[in-house]
Amino acid sequence: MLHALGVGCCLGGRKVGLPQIVISTDPGPDPDDIKTILILAMLHKQSAVSLRAVICSGGQQPEKRAALGKCLLNHLGESNVPVGIGSRGKEYSAQPHEYLLEGHGQVREDADLVEGHALLMQILREARPKSLTMVCVASLRDFADAMLADPDLFVAKVAVVAIQGGLERDDEDSPWRPDTSVNNMFDIEGAAHVYQFCFERGVPMTVTSRLAVPLLPMQLARSFAESTNCPVMTYLANAQFLGLKGLWQKLCEGKLPARCNKQWYFETFCGINADHFAAKGYDTFGAEIDIAQYLNGFVKPYDVLALMTVLPLTRTFFNEFEGAQVVVNGVSHLLLLNLSFTIPVSFVINLLRDIYVEVVQFTVGGDGPLAKGRGQRKGRDSIALRKMHPVLNAGRLLAAHAAEAAKSHEGHHRRTGRLPSTTPSPSLSKKRSNASDSRSNNSLVEPSFFVNTAGRRSSVRSEAKLSQFFEKALAEAIQRQARISRPAAIVGITCVMLAVAAMVIDIVYISHVLPYSGYDHDDHFVRTAVYQTVAYMAISISLLALHPTRAQACYLRTAALTYLFFAILLGCSDAANATQFFSGAYVPGYPRASKLTPILLVLDIMRSVLCSAMLYYAISRLWGHYRQLCRLVYVSCALFVGLLTLHTFARVLERLIDAEQLVNGRPEFLPVLALSVVIGTASSLALAHPRFRPRAQGWLAKSIGSAGRRATIAPLLGFGTEDRDPKELISEASRSFNPIKCTDIYLSEQCANDLQRGVLGRLRPPNIINAFKNSSGRNTRWSSRHSPSVIPRAIAVSRRAEALSLHGVAAERAGAADLYIVHSMADNSTAKCAALANFAREWGRRKNGDKPTIWLDSACAPPLARVDQLLSFMPVHMSKCRKLVLLWGPTLVSRTWCICEILCWYILKGTFENVVVLPVVRVGPEHRATDLAAIIASVDTFHLMHAQIEYALRSERITLMLEIATVAHVNAIVRGFYPTLLTACSLYREPSDTV
Repeated sequence: MLHALGVGCCLGGRKVGLPQIVISTDPGPDPDDIKTILILAMLHKQSAVSLRAVICSGGQQPEKRAALGKCLLNHLGESNVPVGIGSRGKEYSAQPHEYLLEGHGQVREDADLVEGHALLMQILREARPKSLTMVCVASLRDFADAMLADPDLFVAKVAVVAIQGGLERDDEDSPWRPDTSVNNMFDIEGAAHVYQFCFERGVPMTVTSRLAVPLLPMQLARSFAESTNCPVMTYLANAQFLGLKGLWQKLCEGKLPARCNKQWYFETFCGINADHFAAKGYDTFGAEIDIAQYLNGFVKPYDVLALMTVLPLTRTFFNEFEGAQVVVNGVSHLLLLNLSFTIPVSFVINLLRDIYVEVVQFTVGGDGPLAKGRGQRKGRDSIALRKMHPVLNAGRLLAAHAAEAAKSHEGHHRRTGRLPSTTPSPSLSKKRSNASDSRSNNSLVEPSFFVNTAGRRSSVRSEAKLSQFFEKALAEAIQRQARISRPAAIVGITCVMLAVAAMVIDIVYISHVLPYSGYDHDDHFVRTAVYQTVAYMAISISLLALHPTRAQACYLRTAALTYLFFAILLGCSDAANATQFFSGAYVPGYPRASKLTPILLVLDIMRSVLCSAMLYYAISRLWGHYRQLCRLVYVSCALFVGLLTLHTFARVLERLIDAEQLVNGRPEFLPVLALSVVIGTASSLALAHPRFRPRAQGWLAKSIGSAGRRATIAPLLGFGTEDRDPKELISEASRSFNPIKCTDIYLSEQCANDLQRGVLGRLRPPNIINAFKNSSGRNTRWSSRHSPSVIPRAIAVSRRAEALSLHGVAAERAGAADLYIVHSMADNSTAKCAALANFAREWGRRKNGDKPTIWLDSACAPPLARVDQLLSFMPVHMSKCRKLVLLWGPTLVSRTWCICEILCWYILKGTFENVVVLPVVRVGPEHRATDLAAIIASVDTFHLMHAQIEYALRSERITLMLEIATVAHVNAIVRGFYPTLLTACSLYREPSDTV
């Protein structure tokens, strides 16, 4: 049951109920082994698997390799995982970079490492039957020795063996034998024994050949290394590139097989196709060339694929392959031995990206991967989104990505009868090489990726169709919310009623049945604490599931009336108890021997009176104002729960102070009441605190599941914050839609200023507002109390008209615009202006001199609009634009506002077919390589939880939109730009630039 739920408990240092994994690896020469250890360590940390041991072998230096594995685990906080010294293997001369991980020299062989064979046999003896998953991405000698030492024990305890190697046979009737893969050739006798043993003794295997491994962009590790100070990622990137430099040296010295020539090297690791290789004369390069400047191609994640075949999160990716399952002696084995069994590389990239994010988050902390250097706003004016809305944190997103990938994988197979394309490298390599030959800053780069855009055209919606779209979006959002709010409200209120009824029956039973002399107050306190704990949780769940919208008004009012009734009922009970107590009568739960009893009676009466008054005021005065009603119900119930918790806490303190009662009282008194205090405090904070309430509501929202595509845009329209008629919103936004012509005069004189201040410039009050003073001489709070409808329209219009006419740009009252510009104000404004100017000139050349009409927030947005108004207008303004232009600088996708614009475009248009990507690169060769690397790394290392949001732009609508969209989907959308961005950046890249 625990395994099915993906949950494990810890028993004796071992996570029971999880896949128990033992890996045999040879870290050092191949960075792929490091990746497998990273994956297992982070999944072990997230309780997705239990990493029982790491066995390091080979090269006649297993001690050094085991120390490297232990050092890596120490960096990741998993020093409790045992690391064993495996078989010695063949002689190997290590390169200097292989053991340059910080802390490697501090690992002591006698204290931190154990003998590998003894460790392996101990794990086999202690394991439950058929519970171990054995993964071998190195020589098979260590597993062979375990099989020889106790074959019956191995068969009894091992569930599956995953091998990165290979098998071959002459025909279908011939027996299988090891092929010439590297891991097999390390110890061919050991490899033959392992394969034969598993076939004959019926131990299931997964065998991954080098032919079934997709090409992985090698830029991924470098992006994380360049964007962070993480020592692990820096070591991984250095090992990857320095290892390839060593491979080039061996190639030039003739030490590689004949199939590994210079053309193979450039095509695989540099992204250069055969034609480009011949045209540039790369065949003449020798060992003296600094090959690092050309390394920008692909690597094969052999070991990662072998591990993925047995990971719970990814093993379903391999279920669709016909012919991969081979039955020998009645046991099925997964043999991925040729190209037709290759999974899409995106599955591997998603897994590694999430692992790298977790590694950086743990080892570095802070805000995670952020662009270094220029333009990164920090400190007081912005905050990481994960801190403002913690539910958008990373936790267990690996499972979300895996589920989405598996769903897409299976859906594609059902529709087409074949697997998705798995060889992106030739087309990407071709794009890059062609782009390199025709570098021009004026070229248009338009993407179409990961979304089927065949036959789809981006068009301007009419107001009637847009209104229908918005109505459907709001309906989907309401339906999504109703999935949890309706049952939560019903179940919560029912549980509160049952708890109160049980409490009343208990009091009546004690008062009229049990004699006072035989009554145990501790027993009553324990039962009351249980009733209260149930009530705390029920109240919290029923209220946190509600939102102040018209669709939720019925449930909100029902909850307010119900809790008002309970508050009055308890108030009457408290008043009766106080009257009986002060008249000398017996009152259950209020012992006379306690000095706290009079104080607690008065506190209970005050609690009931205060909460009843607040709820009565909310119902009588705020019946039709959903937000105010919801807020006051939250506060009053939080106060009610908090004061009840204070009562219980006082009883706990009294017991702790009285030593005699502490010894003679019931043993369950303190644990039960302490648990009640903890749950009550958490419930009160979740209801009342503005920081904890979104977190609690976010965790509840995760149980809802995914919503329709349209529902994501509903928060921008006011869902969850205010109720607005879509037609009214469209009409108001259309009146404020004033695009401008992107003329040469505007580009040369005003554009850079607009791109520098961004949307925040529109939120700063114009100078003319200073003329509006109240009678006391204080400045008017224009941003929150005034809108364009309050301040004379002539002021806003004249200010904009004056600015545009000054630069020769005529404002247009148009029904549509050509381009919607998205940019980050933290990026270099001069570089952004230059990129837009180049594009505008190319546009004019193609359109016979006509300049594009653009929508740029800082130049076109209503001058006095508030943040929520700008967000509600955003979908309307976007729907009136034909293309989306992304001025992609290093900080574009680190800004939550820009992410919302990209997401909004996708929701409205359903495609990225009409999106133009323009890299923002500063002038000068000294900046080009740095900027291009930062731009690519911004997508490679992107994770929504690290996005920044300016304090001035904080809005509940943004966080609710991202919550509905889900972190996994937003990550997939932004990361999906990577191939297109890579192609766009290649237009700017010089041969010596390292991107």
